[in-house]
Amino acid sequence: MIFRMLIPFILMLLLPDLYIYFQYIRHTVTKPMYNVLWWLPTVVLTIWMTVAFVGQFQHASFMKYFFGAMLCFSIPKILFMLCSLLGKLIHLIGVKSQFSTVLMDYVGVTLGGIIFCVLIYGSFWGWKHLTVREVTYESPDLPASFDGYRIAQFTDMHIGTQAGNTPLIQKMAQLINDQKADMIAFTGDLVNSGPEELEPGFIQALSQLHAKDGVYSIMGNHDYSMYGHHTDKRQQLESVHRLQEIERNQLHWNLLLNEHRIIRRGNDSIAILGVENDGNPPFPQYGDLPKTLKGISKGCFQVLLSHDPTHWKRRVLPETDVNLMLSGHTHATQFKLGNFSPSRFVYSEWDGKFDQGNRSLFVSSGMGAVMFPFRFGAWPEVVVITLKKSAK
Repeated sequence: MIFRMLIPFILMLLLPDLYIYFQYIRHTVTKPMYNVLWWLPTVVLTIWMTVAFVGQFQHASFMKYFFGAMLCFSIPKILFMLCSLLGKLIHLIGVKSQFSTVLMDYVGVTLGGIIFCVLIYGSFWGWKHLTVREVTYESPDLPASFDGYRIAQFTDMHIGTQAGNTPLIQKMAQLINDQKADMIAFTGDLVNSGPEELEPGFIQALSQLHAKDGVYSIMGNHDYSMYGHHTDKRQQLESVHRLQEIERNQLHWNLLLNEHRIIRRGNDSIAILGVENDGNPPFPQYGDLPKTLKGISKGCFQVLLSHDPTHWKRRVLPETDVNLMLSGHTHATQFKLGNFSPSRFVYSEWDGKFDQGNRSLFVSSGMGAVMFPFRFGAWPEVVVITLKKSAK
């Protein structure tokens, strides 16, 4: 597993450096010192990565700075290499002019420069750019007493990537509280690999979340300690149980593990359902919808918290009468330009509201970041969903 991750990262660093060196640098740079400077970042990053993966030294801060540096150095050069190769291909297949190769080299330099600036901005400032998104969900099935009911959703904290940054977590918690929602819903991936990431300052900040009807949470794929260094299954289960205890007893959240809660307003009520993670392989499938729905009266308005949006079409739509499902998981790949994100090539529902008749799914792009703090366009967000009763 370690080497399967290590080799692609080494290739990302090495291939563009080799291409650019042999095509452009070797014949034009004569001073040995300049050649050394060209290879220095790749050598340092390769050693850094080998120590981290082979030596099992994968401390959160150590890794996040590595991934940030690697992407800032490799992605612009990969873009330039692809543009350069495309120019050479155009020349070979019939455009017998050096113009195509020179033009594509300039395009590569421009794109590389732009993406370098995007990576720098997203790495230093973008992941702190907290936003609030307002969404309205209308349904004729909503009880009249819940017309205008507000749910503040946040998701995918990946708290390990925020190591040492307690002020930002405090600011996030305050932003959520400022929405004065009727309830707060957290839709999974509190940690990257285990409960040890929850520093005392993080626990103190997140325990301050409050709403009239409480804070409800579910498990995401990362919350099962799938990506931690555990010697056996028993140790992994202990890690999962420890995280669940923290959510319930220290954060004072209502953690829903294939179960539901009923919220009442006078004679009206709605059901808040929470399933364990249910994703496409290799993500875990622990969701149990029949167990979650057991005891809910027919016709009761239902809001489902389910981390992975693929659950909606696979199981929720065909097997239940759930009115509204709230998800996260995709992060919108932490990069979005307008309505475009690479997420659309992986998920059919990756960000925003998706309707099927009177039933809807809302996917939040989340708050945190995996591996290293970076966001551009898909800014960290709190989503406020207002429920409205509509005519039949």
